Amino acid sequence: MTNSEFLASLGLNTDKPWTLYLSVSSCDPRDWAIAPQQVDGFELCLTLILQAESWRVDFERKDGDFCYQWRPQGNALHTERDAYHSFDWPQMTQLQDFPQLIVALEKLWHSRFSKQVYLDGNIAADTLQHPQAVAALLSWLGEGWHLSNG
Repeated sequence: MTNSEFLASLGLNTDKPWTLYLSVSSCDPRDWAIAPQQVDGFELCLTLILQAESWRVDFERKDGDFCYQWRPQGNALHTERDAYHSFDWPQMTQLQDFPQLIVALEKLWHSRFSKQVYLDGNIAADTLQHPQAVAALLSWLGEGWHLSNG
């Protein structure tokens, strides 16, 4: 499934360049965008960055201790600490694996994401205005997810 096909599966179509950021966090993901100074340094954030022609997933700790990135062309770990290099990082080879990545990271980190999703990007407003798109997106993520926008 291409990124545009994924967007279409949500009931959204556009001919213009588009970007959608989907963030989940161990705290309210809105805080990362709106009030980052109030977020504890040990909080975790996972962001799917989806564009018409590419995708990337960033997983980071608020204090900047590490950032792990999944991309179709390969993964990358950005950190100065050797300990993170020994982790058995989960794999994500396609966009459709994102919900499974969330579960795998919760197990790896013995942590829980808040089940709140924050949407941003130039197509986020369009997505939020279409209840069927929101429902499809939350269904794709799995049971219990809801939007933290607005």
